[in-house]
Amino acid sequence: REHLILLLANVHIRLEPKPEPLSKLDDRAVDVVMNKLFNNYKKWCKFLSRKHSLRNPPGAQLQEVQQRRILYLGLYLLIWGESANIRFMPECLCYIFHNMAYELHGLLAGNVSIVTGENIRPSYGGDEEAFLKKVVTPIYRVIRKEAGKSQHGKTAHSAWCNYDDLNEYFWTPDCFSLGWPMRDDGDFFKSVHDSRPVAVVQFDISLSVSLPKTLIRRRILTNNYL
Repeated sequence: REHLILLLANVHIRLEPKPEPLSKLDDRAVDVVMNKLFNNYKKWCKFLSRKHSLRNPPGAQLQEVQQRRILYLGLYLLIWGESANIRFMPECLCYIFHNMAYELHGLLAGNVSIVTGENIRPSYGGDEEAFLKKVVTPIYRVIRKEAGKSQHGKTAHSAWCNYDDLNEYFWTPDCFSLGWPMRDDGDFFKSVHDSRPVAVVQFDISLSVSLPKTLIRRRILTNNYL
């Protein structure tokens, strides 16, 4: 919350011409912060031919629109703050935000589920640290397993996937087959039985990526001169 307030305040105080009154948040400040934080997200949506989830309530007053946009900013910063190593996979963050922002819009609009007939509820919610346990941890386990295959850099790059390789999956329309909530049997995840106890997540499978590498890096002597 404090970080978002400072972001908006720093832009607001530097606006030219000065806002009137100065004590009221100017929409221009929100525009600047929105453009900075969501520039990559909008490009991602355009690349995948998807409509972005930064939706305003129809027929809303300017104040209500500003409040909705601030909620989207807050949501993105909350996702970023809890994403740990997934921050190295920006398009994966785009996928997460895209779905959570869509749910946020549905919650605030009071949309009703066509399946249950009840008001839409968050796919990941209700439990303590639900986002960390059910969204971040499964993806992190994929990263960790692939990193283990590298054997501290001794294995050929063609034998394992790094952050860029994993993130590349979210540059394809196939990523939407994961759904929301994410299916643990999707292409990004490969379910195998794991006898080790899992204290952090609530399923007893380990996750390993089954994606082909489109870019293979090889170590050669001339790399030092390139």
